[in-house]
Amino acid sequence: MGTASAPLIGHNTVTVSSTAVVIVAANSKRTSLIIQNRHATDTLFVGATGVTIANGLGIAAGLSMTFVNVQAAIFGIRGASADIDVRYLEGLGS
Repeated sequence: MGTASAPLIGHNTVTVSSTAVVIVAANSKRTSLIIQNRHATDTLFVGATGVTIANGLGIAAGLSMTFVNVQAAIFGIRGASADIDVRYLEGLGS
């Protein structure tokens, strides 16, 4: 009998400022992704390359968003003047 392998998990911290940055790179093995906005008052906006506060999906201060089967890169930009501490946790298939 074979042994089952444990799920793989990736995580990191990213500082998001007034210019869109990659929060998490594209990964064809990603099965799930949680992005957390750790700022006390500012909204984080996420989306594809070129994301802006006008077209991004907002994650309010202190909240997180879960993505399922999104393998593309996710970019982020801050909504106000303070940089945002962003954390992510991704589940990876084998």
